[in-house]
Amino acid sequence: MRFMCLLFYCKCRNAEDWKKGIERDSLVWENVCDLKGFAGAVPLTYRVNGIPNLYLIGPDGEIIANEIYGTGQKINEIFGD
Repeated sequence: MRFMCLLFYCKCRNAEDWKKGIERDSLVWENVCDLKGFAGAVPLTYRVNGIPNLYLIGPDGEIIANEIYGTGQKINEIFGD
């Protein structure tokens, strides 16, 4: 079985800005924010230096690939067609 979950980390430091952004951008996937910006647990754990950035993280929490943009070629390489 193949499984992929999208997770959006917001670097906001203000909860109201974060909530407005979710609504404004019609984000339907999981959204998290600890209101600590780049000093939060997610950016420190996965070495997020800037946004946007897309990471593919395995079930064990390890980064499989990062900076995945465009055609989805890297995802297709990992999961197959």
